[in-house]
Amino acid sequence: MFCAGPIDKEYGELEVVYQLEGVDSSVNLPSTRSSDTCGYRTLRPGKSILFSIPREHLADGLAIRIRYVYQWELDADGVDDKAEPEHFSYFYSNDIPRK
Repeated sequence: MFCAGPIDKEYGELEVVYQLEGVDSSVNLPSTRSSDTCGYRTLRPGKSILFSIPREHLADGLAIRIRYVYQWELDADGVDDKAEPEHFSYFYSNDIPRK
């Protein structure tokens, strides 16, 4: 499960909430959407989603970090209490194929 919201179809299936990280600490980070106003989406094993991000968010020296939780880590009310452990998927600028 990950934090996401609706988006125009031309940009993908969902707007995935992520944080930016500067691989190079001197890089100024662009702003991203807040995770305070999103809903959890479930991604079943073996499935994928298509999403897009602004090109400048994967400029040289940057990475995006997507937080996710396993469904079994939610409490009885279905709430993520943000307790340890935390899980992240990272996408680095140098991992993106150049056209």
